[in-house]
Amino acid sequence: MIIPKAQAEELLDLTIEVVKEVAIEAHKYIGSHERIRGYCKYPILDHMFPKDQPEFKEMYEKIPFLIYDIPQYDLKDFPEDSIQYGAIFNGYNSDRINILEFERFKKLYQYIIDTEELRTAFFKDVSEPSEHAIKTMISEIVERYLYKTNANDEVPQDVEKKIAPFVIEKLKRYILDSLKIDIYVPICLATFEDDNITLNDTVEIIRISPDIQKARKKACTYESVNEDSVAACATHMIVIHNYHFNNKEYISINDSTRRYTAYPLDIIDNIMAVIRIVTGYSIGYEQIISSPIGWVDSICADLTPLYGAKTHFVNPLELEKGWFHLPVSYIDSKQAEDIKKLYETVMNFDQGNNNSKLFFALKRLNRCMLRNEVDDMAIDATIGLEALLSGGTKGEITYTISNRIPIVFKFESNEKYALNDCRNIMKKIYNYRSSVVHGATLKDKDRFYINNDSKIPIEKIAVDFLRQTLLFVLHNPEYIDAKKFDECIDNAVLKSNI
Repeated sequence: MIIPKAQAEELLDLTIEVVKEVAIEAHKYIGSHERIRGYCKYPILDHMFPKDQPEFKEMYEKIPFLIYDIPQYDLKDFPEDSIQYGAIFNGYNSDRINILEFERFKKLYQYIIDTEELRTAFFKDVSEPSEHAIKTMISEIVERYLYKTNANDEVPQDVEKKIAPFVIEKLKRYILDSLKIDIYVPICLATFEDDNITLNDTVEIIRISPDIQKARKKACTYESVNEDSVAACATHMIVIHNYHFNNKEYISINDSTRRYTAYPLDIIDNIMAVIRIVTGYSIGYEQIISSPIGWVDSICADLTPLYGAKTHFVNPLELEKGWFHLPVSYIDSKQAEDIKKLYETVMNFDQGNNNSKLFFALKRLNRCMLRNEVDDMAIDATIGLEALLSGGTKGEITYTISNRIPIVFKFESNEKYALNDCRNIMKKIYNYRSSVVHGATLKDKDRFYINNDSKIPIEKIAVDFLRQTLLFVLHNPEYIDAKKFDECIDNAVLKSNI
């Protein structure tokens, strides 16, 4: 919605007049009331196991949530030792301030409903504009001002100057065509040695600050306790800077920020895939959060304004565990550097037809990590391997891929699988996949690979093989053309015959 300059200026002036008057009355209200309480639920840090208590020492040595100081918040009543400024307008007291009665408010409301562009921008249903929507806007502006200035009963001499920035950031939410945000994606079940990992000019992985940890609890809460615990189990987050959402009508920004499919999932999932390739860890994400840049929508007390979308991109098996059993994998600086380099390589591949099989294989790796059925995990991994290794073959696919896989392990170091065994292991993976697809019963010898007296499930090996193959192709981009594998084999044969 494009708002003419004259209308925008008039809107700003009228809003500042209302906010100033209401703010002055709010200061007076604070001075005349000892107790200001409301209905707001607020994130309170769980101190169930104080770190300085000797009886909990062993827990802090064994439980990952505690080892890495991952905060857990519960939504409880607002702290009694703090003023709940929002309750001045929407609290328990019967004499709370009624913004609807202010003459300046009535003038502002009338101006909005009489102006077609503003009417569309401010109301969900333009045929029945609600004065309560404008009342909420005014109360939230005043509340934010009160919290930011730690207000008491004293009215600042420059009150109008102080309230103006809060009016502007709120009005922008309604009248701008496009709203800029930073996207936050907390990485569940992992922690990083480094506080900041810059992947490129617009993407980084950073340690989550205490205020964001606290605010994201309110922004996006699950009904299930276990899902909530998994969502909370993060010390770092992916940050995608300078994204934007269209803001063409009242409901558009609310819909976008709370719907995970509105976010750039391809970027997020490519980053997750790279982390999984480098580490092999079963990580995921349960939230995608919008952090507004220069504008504000709804608020909750003094919390950093965040708007969240729930997701379900963590392996469901993790959701069956209580918070004290959740694993947290450690990613050191060397791995972080590998993640940075590998992501740069991935981004250098365009997503055209020539490279589509690489991005297809990345998606299959992500799916593997999220599968709770091992059969599905093995099938996804095998499909990913086919995408990378089967190109250009005219023969039997199992034979082709089994011959090409040793090249991967010749150049990508690993401690699990002997180079001489890779061809036979690949055949076992295909036998496993074929049996699953055709509903055959697998014998125990077909489900495991014996390595130094340890039994490794074939589905886990399939994922390892896909990871190693992705590493090899990303380290050697020319092998995105699978025919290069055959050239390598032919050259090796020629050398052995000389």
